[in-house]
This record gives sequence, structure tokens and C-alpha cells, in this order.
Amino acid sequence: MKLRTILLTAVVVAAGAVAAVVFWPQGGHKPEPIVAGRDSCDRCHMQVGRPGFAAEFRDPKGNLTKYDDIGCMLLGMWELHQEVSDIYAEDHESGELIPFLSAHLVRGKKIETPMGYGIVAFKDEAAADAFAAANSGEKVTLEQVLKDTAWFQERQGGALAATPGGKRPFSEGDVKAGKAVFLRECAACHGDRGDGEGTAAAFIDPQPRDFLQGKFRFRTTPTGTPPATADVLRTIEEGVPGTAMPAFSFLTDEEKRQVAAYVLEKADVLATLEPELLPLPPEPPAATPESLARGQELFKNMACAQCHGTAGKGDGPTAKMLKDEKGRSVRPRDFTTGVFHGGNERKDVYYRIFGGMDGSPMVSFLAAVPEAADQWALVDYVLSLGAPAAPKPFPADPIQAGRLLASKYSCRGCHVLDDGKGGDAGPDLRISGQK
Repeated sequence: MKLRTILLTAVVVAAGAVAAVVFWPQGGHKPEPIVAGRDSCDRCHMQVGRPGFAAEFRDPKGNLTKYDDIGCMLLGMWELHQEVSDIYAEDHESGELIPFLSAHLVRGKKIETPMGYGIVAFKDEAAADAFAAANSGEKVTLEQVLKDTAWFQERQGGALAATPGGKRPFSEGDVKAGKAVFLRECAACHGDRGDGEGTAAAFIDPQPRDFLQGKFRFRTTPTGTPPATADVLRTIEEGVPGTAMPAFSFLTDEEKRQVAAYVLEKADVLATLEPELLPLPPEPPAATPESLARGQELFKNMACAQCHGTAGKGDGPTAKMLKDEKGRSVRPRDFTTGVFHGGNERKDVYYRIFGGMDGSPMVSFLAAVPEAADQWALVDYVLSLGAPAAPKPFPADPIQAGRLLASKYSCRGCHVLDDGKGGDAGPDLRISGQK
């Protein structure tokens, strides 16, 4: 079948330039399911949450990119400046992936979407009409959405406003509202002042971040620079695996943005311009024995074993001497667990190694390993060390089993346990079950 092209012109607000975007309605590929809780947005790096908002397309090389918000997908198209195909968006009603070019779009300031663009898609026109009426929205065409740049500018919570070199997408009102959410949800660990000295801090390891230091470890920006807005939002949304920092995905999108604004304000970087991202080289094919051997060689040459140990177990000769920016003892990562605090994907590990983890002994190795092939070889070797041990059976004694679980999940940080020790953010578990 001969493919028909639709040429649409969109104004890129951040760049102040006009970019031609060519949409190919059909490219021969069926939609690939977008899995909530597993897939992440290729633009803002947030994990896909609730169904009914996500979208995807393929670039000229056939590579699939997925997005948690239709607005993020549109920006991805603009930035590509090339023809794209196989464009699908989730039907807001059913979560089913539907052809985007034939979808009925609804937008509105009161429509809450993951990154605040307020655009949703429907397969059924009657459903779109009903949703628009119930949510003070309006039905729009794709052409209208792309050309109405003023509307995008009003969406201050979305990723569009977080453009490198531009103003951070927050207002004073966000900071004030964020303080209330922070005190309610975060202060038990991070302290009322954001200094990492909350009532739970003494009972959890690693200890909570002190935002007043202005150092952020989980960034997609070069070492020594503040985090991108999306970095902070992602940590709030997904938590920090392997630590007591849970995912706060239950917060509304507005609350997450408000907390991010407050955290950046406490770190004294809210007024800074949105930073440039650390360039991410194109990912090579899957690791090979040769590339892993090269990665192992680099691991040795860069003295990674001094901290992480020869086998990557976090037991190197200097491991017990490491301190963070506050002089507190910190442990190097045990790669064999297969759990990485900043995420387990290739790109996550890339940013940790070559962006460094500011505020910790983990420096950037970008200058030491300048070649992209070597960088990915080191990333893949580190990932290859993951060999999680089989879980040990729980003790037969339910009390001992409960204590083991409470220790594993840092319950003592919020709750007083049976030995009378623990934080006061949650109920005293010694009286659980009493009426």
C-alpha cells in the first residue's frame, strides 16, 4: 500500500525555530504495548504510570520510542526533525493503543496528565465529547495543538518549559505548596529544613540526602552542575531502589512538581537555568564477549576495584574509608546484587559512571574514558557483574521472620519496633492490633 504523508509545521517555543515534522500514518509495525511500572519516557525519563496517557512512534531507522505523556511525544517529534511512523497513543478510556492520527484529541488546563500537558486521546468521538464536557476541556485537531504554542507556554509544569538554558518551570506558588507536601511526606527522613536530619534518619542506611548541600547524585547532567528538573521528578516518582526512599507515585502530578520545586529551592538551585544534559552516546548492540573483556580491562585500569572490589561486591580495600559530603560513612555499590540506586538500565549506569555522583566519593570518569565504545563496554561489564544470590528462607519463628523483613525494608525509620527503638513518623508497632 502506498503510504500517504501529512506535513505539519510546528513552532518549537524553546528554540524559537520552525521545524517540519512529517507523519507517516502507517509504517507496517503493530503497536508495541507500553507497560506501566516498567517502561520509561524517552524524553523526560519518568516511569510510565497510569494507563491512558502514554504514546509511541518509530524514527526513520525503525527505532521505537515511548513516552509517558502525549506532550512528551510531540516534543520528541519536533526535536527529531525527521519523518516518523507508527504513531500510537493510548485511548484515555481503555488504555488501548490506537492510531494517533485518527484519534480524537481533548485538551484542557484542568486535565491532569503525567507531565502536565493536559492532552488525551480517544478512539471514540462520543467518549471524547463527553470527557471534554465533564472536564472543561475542548476537542482539538492535531494541527491546532502543534500551532498553539501559547497554550504550551502556559503549561508551566510540563517538560516543555524545562528546556536547557531556559527558566525552571516553577513559580513561587509551587514552592509554597511544595513545602506543605514536603512536610507531610518527606520531612520524617529529610528533616523539616531539608537537612537530612529527620527523626527517621538515625535508623536508616544509607542516610537521607541533605538538600542544603546542593549536591545531587542521580542526574543526567555533567558533574558539578545542578540536576535537570526531570531528574528530581524521576527520583520522586520512582524512588531509589535498594534504599529506604520509596516511590511517591501515589502523589498527584501537581504535588510531585511542587515537591520538586521545594527541593530545588532548598538546594539553592531553583533560580538557576535549566542545565544542559550530559550527551548520551548512541547505544551499541548488546554486549559481546569482546566488549565485556574490554570493559573488564577498563574496570581494572580505572582502579574501580579499589572501592567496588575485584568481583564488584563493594568490598574493595578503601570501601570502609569512604565518606560523603557531610563526613558520614558510605558504602560503595555491590554490583552483584543487580540493584542500582539510580536505575538498572544501561543509560542509568552510564550517567552514574560518566556523570559522577556529586556529594559522594564517586567521581565522573568521562575524561578518563573518552571513547563511546569504551564507555559502553565499561557500563556493560558493570551490569554483567549482577548475580543476585538466591533468597534465604525466612526463619520458622514468625517473630524472627518479621524482624528480618522490618530490617530489610527500613521499617524502623518510621515505626518503633518491639525493642522500643525507631522513628515516630508512623504508629508505634508495639501497640498494633490493640483497640
